[in-house]
Amino acid sequence: MTNHRLLQTCVVLGTALAILCPNLMAQGKIVFTFGNTANELWTMNVDGTNVRRILTMPSYIDKPRWSPDGSRIAFVSPGDTEIAVINGDGSGFQRIAGTVGTFSGLTWDPSGSGLIYASACTCCEYLRAVNLDGTDNRHFFTPPDGVVLFPDARPKDTQPSALVGYFRYGCFNLPYLPPEPHSTDITREGGAGFFTVPLSPSTNRLQGARWSPDGNKLIGEIHLPATDEWGLEVLDPFNPPAPRTRLLVGPHFISSFDFGCTSDTVFFTTTDDGARNIYRVRTDGSQLTQITSFAEDQIGGDSLDVFCTANPIPTDFFLHGSGGTANPPTLFLDSLPPGSTTAKYRDSAGIKFGGGNLWAEVGAWTADPALTRGTLGSLNDLHGWVGLKNSDDQGTRFDLRAEVLKNGTLVASGETYCIEGVTRNPDLAREAIAVFGPFSPAAFNGTTDVLSLRILTRIGTNGSGGFCGGHSNAVGLRLYFDAVSRPSRFGGTF
Repeated sequence: MTNHRLLQTCVVLGTALAILCPNLMAQGKIVFTFGNTANELWTMNVDGTNVRRILTMPSYIDKPRWSPDGSRIAFVSPGDTEIAVINGDGSGFQRIAGTVGTFSGLTWDPSGSGLIYASACTCCEYLRAVNLDGTDNRHFFTPPDGVVLFPDARPKDTQPSALVGYFRYGCFNLPYLPPEPHSTDITREGGAGFFTVPLSPSTNRLQGARWSPDGNKLIGEIHLPATDEWGLEVLDPFNPPAPRTRLLVGPHFISSFDFGCTSDTVFFTTTDDGARNIYRVRTDGSQLTQITSFAEDQIGGDSLDVFCTANPIPTDFFLHGSGGTANPPTLFLDSLPPGSTTAKYRDSAGIKFGGGNLWAEVGAWTADPALTRGTLGSLNDLHGWVGLKNSDDQGTRFDLRAEVLKNGTLVASGETYCIEGVTRNPDLAREAIAVFGPFSPAAFNGTTDVLSLRILTRIGTNGSGGFCGGHSNAVGLRLYFDAVSRPSRFGGTF
């Protein structure tokens, strides 16, 4: 990730982007596409922390969507010709369906058992449904006199269950005519239950439509041809004629939009001075806030999706260093994954089993207090890549200890024992995992309380202090970190 910074507030990034959050600044997670060709899939917490690239594809990725339970992500790639699903951490890639045309829209069935998509060819477009294993890829609905784009399923457990889409009339090579959002009952086959959403009179076309979390409102984009301005409008489709409440209007195209986790908050992406960013606004037009600050147009731009959860979202803290590659003097933690291909390293002092087999510090990393506001209630494992400081120590076995501290006082620790196969070759660095033990929750005020991680090593033992074999002394252990291939880290939930 280059040429940008993240603002540490609740919310979004994305083109395709998805947010999980139970309220404006609460637990939530985002998926978005990024890169010069938008071929990378990234996730982050809604507060701007825990940014991580989870997938790289050979070509453009579009329309990522969280599953209803937030465990999986569906998306379209490459070139809008294939639907795939992955786990929320980027693993488990599964191709679901392909098309001879293009996919112009994608949404999950509210049950989470399948996907609904809009598939387009010349002068035609229709909705189809497919199971997650790729079976039963079936025609679902054809609009009576137009084409449908950007389907969005009404949230689960809202009644009636409905699918809304942006309809336009005519072929793709004809000018847009004023379309209206339509809905159809997604629990029936063949388009039964189709109805038009009545709107108050307006000469402005409403492009796209997304449901609010409670399923009672829709939001769409408008274009004002006379001034060539763009804006957002909210409407109530169940109380016709549906009045349209305008949120904002400006000169820049709005490339994606969606409600937040409450029906009075909206997120959207727009481009200003060549850089596309994410914004938050209340449905009364107040509290317009820029969430991201990108210097370039590297966010993809077609859809933005929100999923809410009451569960806290863990933050990954990555180990970084500055001031050189070998034993950098400044060590720090943040939620941004490393982007370098060259790993930094820190060496411990010499260690020996005799004399009590004392722990020797490898290094201590600290986090900015603003990243740790709240109560630390759980910790995820430490992942670190280790090697030898000197090749003469080949065959030595090591213990590794990780300590999490608040203002220098121990909060929790974890150890792993008798690490074998450690070599001097950095390309063969071993991943070591230390599991943190139980601890009492620790409150951090977000201003002066400092969270830090200290890593130590000693000669390998059986976990009870007994020698586990190999050499009884070593020049030191080397810890690699701050590289794409060596993303040393641990996780914490506040």
